[in-house]
Amino acid sequence: MEPIFILDQVTLRPGKLREFREKLACEYVPDARDRGLTLVDSWLTPPLEMHDAGNDLVLLWSLADVGAFWEMRRRQGEDPEGAHWWEGTGEWVASRSRQFMTREPLAASETLRGRGRG
Repeated sequence: MEPIFILDQVTLRPGKLREFREKLACEYVPDARDRGLTLVDSWLTPPLEMHDAGNDLVLLWSLADVGAFWEMRRRQGEDPEGAHWWEGTGEWVASRSRQFMTREPLAASETLRGRGRG
């Protein structure tokens, strides 16, 4: 079975990166782990902390498969702490979007045909 990926794009308020990262690591990540999520990686854009404008922190999570996705959703229904956590981040977070994804690999021939075209 294919893993499910969750992409969170979090737009931070100016100068709030360090505080938010600490809050995320200490409070949200352990709860997410308990719900079956694994933090695969994170990215910052622009690639340095902006004190006069916000940054976007992009988080990539994974779940083992579709069954793990539905188990996560069931747990959220029983204990909506994760959703409540995000609701309480207004001091640090200007906005957040979330996308659910699975892999859709391109065949090698499709990739090669597309090269050089612009």
